[in-house]
Amino acid sequence: MGESGRIQDGTATSKGARRKRQTVKWLTKEELRRFFRAIPRENIRDRLLFNLMYLHGLRRSEAARLTIKDVQDGTIHVWRLKGGESKAYRMFPSSRRLLEQYLAIRGDDPCPYLFRGLRHKCTPLSGRAIAALMGCYAAAAGLPPDRRNSHRLRHSIGRHMQEEGFDISDVADHLGHADLKSTKVYFQISDRRREKNHQRMRRSHEIVRDT
Repeated sequence: MGESGRIQDGTATSKGARRKRQTVKWLTKEELRRFFRAIPRENIRDRLLFNLMYLHGLRRSEAARLTIKDVQDGTIHVWRLKGGESKAYRMFPSSRRLLEQYLAIRGDDPCPYLFRGLRHKCTPLSGRAIAALMGCYAAAAGLPPDRRNSHRLRHSIGRHMQEEGFDISDVADHLGHADLKSTKVYFQISDRRREKNHQRMRRSHEIVRDT
């Protein structure tokens, strides 16, 4: 499996006679760059929204419920849903720059939600609105229809971390998985990772190569 943006998770049933296959799709790094380039540079809110969703693997509802207090002092507190583990993480430099710009534009707004919805009502940006924005920018970037779901961003960071060589426990922690079984889907070995492992083994002093 190369960087095709698609893997299948096969899980055996209790009898072992049938296998349930789940297709997980993500954006390749080039597709992701095209997606972010499709967001107008002056649209700071949307750039920040999708920056956080990708880098911290946020679901739509997790991004929507973020408050100003959740992004303080270079840290983002992610309140995970679906039984996930809620934790605080350091923000990335790009996120901090966008946040600073966004808060300056937002001004003295008493609404606690980071991404507010209706102009005259203090409500969070809806999941439906986030999905529509994702679809709009993904289409503008020329991404295939099956890559225009905002959940693809969460899958993308999981897969990209795996390809970079992060341990399964590290990826699980970053995505807030309470069970490593949820993380295993990102760890099917690709040709690229296999080649990285080969090069790493060649450089290693712990492996006896001259036999």
